[in-house]
Amino acid sequence: MATLNLGRIKPVFRGAYAGGTAYVVDDIVTSGNETFICIQASTGNATSNASYWTKLAAKGVDGTDVGATLNNKEIAFKTNAGAVDGIPIGTAGQFLKVNSGATGYEYGAVSSDFVRIANLNVTTGSSVNFNSVFSSSDGYQSYFIKIHRHKPSATRWLKFRWRNSGSTLTNNYRWKTTGFRTKGDGSESTDNYSGNSSAFIPITYWSQRPDGISFATIDLGNPSISSNGHMIIASAVVYESDNGILRNATGGVREATATYDGFEIHDSSTSNFSNMDVSVYGIK
Repeated sequence: MATLNLGRIKPVFRGAYAGGTAYVVDDIVTSGNETFICIQASTGNATSNASYWTKLAAKGVDGTDVGATLNNKEIAFKTNAGAVDGIPIGTAGQFLKVNSGATGYEYGAVSSDFVRIANLNVTTGSSVNFNSVFSSSDGYQSYFIKIHRHKPSATRWLKFRWRNSGSTLTNNYRWKTTGFRTKGDGSESTDNYSGNSSAFIPITYWSQRPDGISFATIDLGNPSISSNGHMIIASAVVYESDNGILRNATGGVREATATYDGFEIHDSSTSNFSNMDVSVYGIK
């Protein structure tokens, strides 16, 4: 009957292969960073001889030392050439993207056709100034301004003015605005206003009370590019619980040959805002 060797009921790891060592079936050795198991007893037959050895675990195709390659690199990947590579973590706000050669990955700044480029939250003061937010080299053809949660400290309304080199421009504005109101009792009214050689363009023309809240949007071409013109389109909604809801639609222009790098949102008097948030978005 067959003899069972109780010492060989499982594979035995024999360490690195040595040509002068006698190996028996189920011995396991390492060679060339790979692992082999003996399938026929012999001495001096290298692991490359498939009659005596079967490969259990293979190394990478290129034999890369992954530990050394990825030293101080938090993200590992295989390139389209088949090599193992990695990159360290990027800086705050960056995102992971494919590189320009489409051979691996890299970190880059966020880029989009619609990006918020500036924001201010105001709880005091009678004006909000944005300087150097418009540029002929930033790639944006137009901009979008969003005014959130405007609440005045007294019955007031909002004005728009261009700024350039840190100064507010207060002349040569022409504008047209129409207001549509649905009152608390259900009645409706419409009013039209206009300005010529004015010091501003109105955003919420009809007065807004301190207990009311308004939202407004302003669309404009890039004012630092003279070919785009300097017109704006503004839309605002004001709500007062007992006085109804008002929608203003305004179009305006500054009739002067100039370029602008910023703008101002101004209260109709010197009273302070009690709350207002203004965001500027660039559109490519």
